[in-house]
Amino acid sequence: MCRPWAGDVLPRSLDDHDALLVLGGSMGPHDDERAPWLPAVRELLRLAVARDVPTLAVCLGMELLTVACGGEVRRAALPEVGLCELTPLQEATGDRLFGPLTHTGGRLRAVQWHWEETGTLPDGAVPLVTSERCAHQSYRIGTSVWGVQFHPGSWRTTSAPGEPRTSAHCAPSGSNPPVSWPRWLGRRQSCARCGVCSPSSGPRS
Repeated sequence: MCRPWAGDVLPRSLDDHDALLVLGGSMGPHDDERAPWLPAVRELLRLAVARDVPTLAVCLGMELLTVACGGEVRRAALPEVGLCELTPLQEATGDRLFGPLTHTGGRLRAVQWHWEETGTLPDGAVPLVTSERCAHQSYRIGTSVWGVQFHPGSWRTTSAPGEPRTSAHCAPSGSNPPVSWPRWLGRRQSCARCGVCSPSSGPRS
């Protein structure tokens, strides 16, 4: 895992990687002065799209993907914080990641923590999930690049001693994991994992 805020050097290409995972952070997708590694992350996302490298971009990661591919990110009229309901769109039924979730018969909920959102999708992006406050909760570019505004995964309410707070610690007290996410990244041999969230500040974007 690369932690650029701690001085880790991001890879310049994805030649030696089978997948890319970009996580959340408290900065916005245009905050290059505050986070000077963001241009390099956006370039990796552009490379992933060009080569259809399996990619999951989460929260700020999705916002960076949007900007990198020519879409627009704007300030959200109403931020989403906490456990929120999601609505899969028709296009999600045939999607490799979201298809199984559309047949559960129950409500889909996920942890949210963002003040900004994708306003205009990149050209060619397929919208997959929406919510009451955020039109674009998830989309796919090509066959293997996904952006999600929410935080999929396993959630805890507290950090272990000495462990930095990151996007994995945003769930409200007592909540369960919001979705059973396919373990597609676990099957990849090498994943370029970019954690862009500083441990001194919880994720917001």
